[in-house]
Amino acid sequence: MDKTMTKKRYYTLSILIPAVMILAIFLLFTITPFGNRTWLTIDLGQQYVDFFSYYQDTLLHHPEQFFYSFSKSIGGEMVSLWAYYLLSPFNLLFLLIPRSAIAMGVSLLIFLKLVSCTVSFAVLLDVKFKQRNWTTLLFALSYGFMSYLSANQFNVMWLDALIGLPLIILGVDALLQKRNPLYYVFPLSLTILSNYYTGYMICLFLGLYFPYAYLMANDSFSWKSFVKQFGRFIFYSVLSVGLIMVILLPTFYSLLGSKGTATTIAWSLKSEYNPLLMASKLFLGSFDFHEMQKGYPNIFVGSLALFSFLCYFKEKKIALSQRLYALFITVVILISFNIEMFDKLWHAGQLPNWYSYRFSFLFSFWMVFLGYQWALKKTAVGIRETFVYFFLVLAIGIGFILFPQDYLQGWQIALGFGLSMGILYGLILIGRGKRTHQKFLISFVVIELLLNSIITLSRLGYVMNTEFTAYQSSLTNWSTILRPAENEFYRSEKTMLRSKNDSLQVPTYGVSHFSSTFEKETEKFFDAIGVRQGTAYVNYSNGTLLTDALL
Repeated sequence: MDKTMTKKRYYTLSILIPAVMILAIFLLFTITPFGNRTWLTIDLGQQYVDFFSYYQDTLLHHPEQFFYSFSKSIGGEMVSLWAYYLLSPFNLLFLLIPRSAIAMGVSLLIFLKLVSCTVSFAVLLDVKFKQRNWTTLLFALSYGFMSYLSANQFNVMWLDALIGLPLIILGVDALLQKRNPLYYVFPLSLTILSNYYTGYMICLFLGLYFPYAYLMANDSFSWKSFVKQFGRFIFYSVLSVGLIMVILLPTFYSLLGSKGTATTIAWSLKSEYNPLLMASKLFLGSFDFHEMQKGYPNIFVGSLALFSFLCYFKEKKIALSQRLYALFITVVILISFNIEMFDKLWHAGQLPNWYSYRFSFLFSFWMVFLGYQWALKKTAVGIRETFVYFFLVLAIGIGFILFPQDYLQGWQIALGFGLSMGILYGLILIGRGKRTHQKFLISFVVIELLLNSIITLSRLGYVMNTEFTAYQSSLTNWSTILRPAENEFYRSEKTMLRSKNDSLQVPTYGVSHFSSTFEKETEKFFDAIGVRQGTAYVNYSNGTLLTDALL
């Protein structure tokens, strides 16, 4: 299984395999352009797709809207909205797609980002460990099909962080090896620029990771050398942030009037849930709609990566200092999943509204990253490792059969256990030199990862493309009739709506709006005049003659 591939074959497969797997999911769920369903569910349908239309209109027709738009409720700044939702380089594809086909553009956007996650991790393993083989590809797939991606692929602005993280890790190596610092500065700046929120999480993780990278790069530890290298790391990290301050500074100022008004870090060490329940997320498909509202961390990465991750800590071929510090990072993240104070810290001072533990992609990365290092060192799977893993998975499975969770059914546990044991059996056979069983292991890994995505996505509802395009067409016709002339200004609203951001979809001057960057003062204003509003949104569905005249 360790036969080295040519670069051409390795990178072709790193693109082709995830592409085929994702296309299979598209076909199974009849997602446009292969059917009538779209990925426009939850916030992707209620917010982001309208922002993509605004993105098109701004860059192609009205660039002045970049800074301020009267289509954002009664008017509001837009730089913070760009910084959070729209600055990913992948969004440029919307400039090539007509507005009438924007749902198909969203499908293409998700497809490209998901494939890029696998490719990015494949690049990391190739460059860092000088390995290009099936083991490398399987671990790259484990990263590219983690449950975090299945559960959050609709939050498209967060996906760039998972693409950038492996490249940033390579950049840390470049700093330690005193190579061109641009290998670190460029991916870090671009990742933070694409989404400052997940970029902030990566920066926190890098602070934890750097000592580990130093231990990997040096045979012995020297405080003098470490402090010098750490200073270099801090300098180029600050430089990376400084290069995009033209966006970050106005965004920060805007946040002080929106999300930031509620930011207080309560120094509470309260446990948010029974930490043993986190183990349920190690089974495939352990997700449902309610998990989005208030769930546990999405940490499934497949049995290959999980088994290898657990074995890492007892592998004597890996330096004890590395294993101990890796254990420290692991414990810090696990504690952060459960203790409110640390959870808030990772989320920039606020507990999330829906989509809990948004930094769990970092732990998934960490598991796959450490697991691969064990796979590099180990030539065979030991009997002790086999039995410990067998009884661990069995005990967890029995535990959640006796104490069931809504998102984890008995058949999932049985299926997950069977696939996990199949992967373990494949590792044992290959470790004993039976290379003919390579296809057996590859098949089990791919099937397990694919089933996890399918089960997860099957538990959500989807908007039909015909319904979306029909409403979009009606909205366009309505806006054409009611849009003010160049020398006029007035607002118009509807008695029906698809989302609270319809005025950005067409665009028109409406009143309703929904985004994480919505100004708190505007919310307070609508509350004062009796208009329906809530956290980060206003819905002008109960207007009166007085409020109509006022607005």
